[in-house]
Amino acid sequence: MSVVSFPGNPKDKDTHGWVADIARSLRAMGRRPIVVDGGSGDVSRALGVTTRRDLIELLRGEETFDDVAQVSDDGVYVIRAGQGIDAFVASGAPGRDLLDGFARLSHAFDVLLLVMPTSELACLAGPRDTVPVIGFSAGGSDIANAYLIVKNLCLSFGYSRFSLVVHDAPSHQQAVLEHSRFAMAARAFLNVEISLVGWTPLRSANAADHLCDMALRRVADALLRSCVAASSLH
Repeated sequence: MSVVSFPGNPKDKDTHGWVADIARSLRAMGRRPIVVDGGSGDVSRALGVTTRRDLIELLRGEETFDDVAQVSDDGVYVIRAGQGIDAFVASGAPGRDLLDGFARLSHAFDVLLLVMPTSELACLAGPRDTVPVIGFSAGGSDIANAYLIVKNLCLSFGYSRFSLVVHDAPSHQQAVLEHSRFAMAARAFLNVEISLVGWTPLRSANAADHLCDMALRRVADALLRSCVAASSLH
């Protein structure tokens, strides 16, 4: 099972709603993804999944995996983990134990998407285990938040490599320009490397849904090839 991580800031709403589209694309490609939503629940809601149950009930042995996890209409499994991740981190257990637990499930999941705040992510999958994926909209105000996430992971936890997805870009050239500016600033001030793994077009009358879907599949495929080399579970 491959691990792809999406760090976020719990104070920012809808930061990772786009991860739901990545998960759907993986499922449409024939993969079996599971999303561990350890943030504010944006991804779960974007997948059309609402539940009050949490990973902590599974960790305590109160419920089974199938009782806690939900399946979206697209066939994507998602498990809310706001409380569970906090409790697991507080226990001091190695993060690998939890990740291996998902790999051993009989559901044959082959992609694990970790969506959670930076500190929790660092406890589960450190710099040697994963290349965090960040995203922002072309020309959007969320660029500043993406930089803060990179800064936090770099200075507090030692991450030096990141992957970037540029959303709502009018063209490939614009996406490349957005990445170049962002990567240059990150390299100059934080000494980190940021790779552009893909971009998605702005949904409009000029960008048909099937073009956006194709772009998302390209991004999903690129993420699997570039972000999981050091974090595959067996």
